[in-house]
Amino acid sequence: MKSDARLGVVMTLVGGGLLFGGPALGAPWPLGLIFVSIGVLDFVRAWRGRNTSDRERRIIAVMDQAFTLRRTDPAAADRILDDLFLSEGERDAAELASLEQAAFSDPSAVGELQRRLEALLRVRAAAKRHFEKHMAGDHRLPQVLHSLEAAEAATRGLLARMEAQAPRLKP
Repeated sequence: MKSDARLGVVMTLVGGGLLFGGPALGAPWPLGLIFVSIGVLDFVRAWRGRNTSDRERRIIAVMDQAFTLRRTDPAAADRILDDLFLSEGERDAAELASLEQAAFSDPSAVGELQRRLEALLRVRAAAKRHFEKHMAGDHRLPQVLHSLEAAEAATRGLLARMEAQAPRLKP
């Protein structure tokens, strides 16, 4: 992340130099504008990456640890990732259950729950595509796909209930 921000600053400075000093060097001014644009985009993207929650930073740190450990002890790395995903799944399930309870009387909770459920469906669809692509010959694939489909069906059912609930709560 730091290198992206530095690259953005360097690209912006080079672009600025080309914009103002480029004609003297024989460089076209649009080249400077391109460098400035790319530099600003890189810097903003790196800066926005800093705005992560403590939870996201912890997840990234644990995943980095597991991927580093994978080279020497793949089984331990898998256990670390399994524990991480299990604990995060339990935490998400508790948050969704809390939102579901609040959704019976709070229209904003209905909207938040719908947003979270739709995001969850998108993540599961991406996971399904990933597993189908990368586990094509694995004997565990049908079981993984079945569990994803069951979870997706439950999520779609809850989403349908919340969509039916939303009009009743509007003033």
